[in-house]
Amino acid sequence: MRKLSGTTWGANSQILKTVYTGAVRPVLEYASSSWNTAARTNKARLDRVQNLGLRTVLGAMKTTPISEMQKVANIEPLEDRRQAKLLIQGEKHKRLESHPLHNKFQALTKNRLKRQSPNHQLKAQQRENADILQPSPDQCERLNPKPWSPQSQRFHVRMSIPGISGKQQQSDAALRSLAGLE
Repeated sequence: MRKLSGTTWGANSQILKTVYTGAVRPVLEYASSSWNTAARTNKARLDRVQNLGLRTVLGAMKTTPISEMQKVANIEPLEDRRQAKLLIQGEKHKRLESHPLHNKFQALTKNRLKRQSPNHQLKAQQRENADILQPSPDQCERLNPKPWSPQSQRFHVRMSIPGISGKQQQSDAALRSLAGLE
């Protein structure tokens, strides 16, 4: 991103923000619900990359507070996004009975180890956000229509446009109108 702009030349902040949110942040967040149990130092490395991206987008100095840069650029902190993705993933596991992790996340957590599992973190997040989550979520079924079922045979392909006849049967005025010349 620093190659796209300088202090007096290059892309503006809107373009840089689009590049950051479209190319850099997805790499930082890839599978974040899975590695949410990573060490704080590893998460801090990712946060440093975001902070550098924010400074590049805004053209800010190193002494600019990170929270202010996040507000001005309207970019959420990575930790908040990680927690939100963990909650979303947990709700998917709860609602899809056919998911392999459905039973694991429904079971009680084992508190034998000091380091917490994703299940521990998910349940902690669910306790913190109990006011916005449904107490007993509706179960969802995975939609997999069979290719041989009559449900997939509802469409009909037309090779002509209704109301428009062949080129030879149209008047000159109608042809000009259809071509957008009038």
